[in-house]
Amino acid sequence: MEHPNITTSAEASMLEKHRKPLVPSLDLTPGGSLQYQTDYDVERMRERRISFIRHRLSMASHKVQRDHDQAISQEQ
Repeated sequence: MEHPNITTSAEASMLEKHRKPLVPSLDLTPGGSLQYQTDYDVERMRERRISFIRHRLSMASHKVQRDHDQAISQEQ
């Protein structure tokens, strides 16, 4: 999956929207270990990306708030 150079909350929201809903299995026939592993890997990569984006956005938000507070304190 190719990621843009700029991380946005829109990307995180899109990834969260595309999460697979938890669906109970209506039968006892497994989908196969390869299918399970593939699905698991895709979901894990998506969750890691969401976590990374949310962390980066949080860091940026804290930096903006800190810079704003410093600017306000220097004006006084």
